[in-house]
Amino acid sequence: MVGHNVQTAVNAETHLIGAHEVSNQGHDRDLMVRMARAAKDALRRDEMHTLVDNGYFSGLQILARNKAGITTTIPRPETSRNRLKGIYEKVDFVYEANADIYRRPAGEALPYRYTTE
Repeated sequence: MVGHNVQTAVNAETHLIGAHEVSNQGHDRDLMVRMARAAKDALRRDEMHTLVDNGYFSGLQILARNKAGITTTIPRPETSRNRLKGIYEKVDFVYEANADIYRRPAGEALPYRYTTE
């Protein structure tokens, strides 16, 4: 792949760049731990919390971040092809615990059908 991928870690309090790197790797999945460690060292922190997009979702990287004392908030990537087919996905339905119901995307309560275990 010909191209460049720029990684930047920004301090949320000061909005200053704490670390940056340019690579020719086509995806971000394996780059987060290295960037988070560089930012952690630059900011002289013992522990750190990072907020990243789902391009960084990798089980091995999440485990390595936890071992390095880096807590990460990351959305789970959408792996279903249903949205491309025009079908609703599980995340489109909202559960209301107090009423024990799910709401459809249009707002109506989803009728109870059956329970499986």
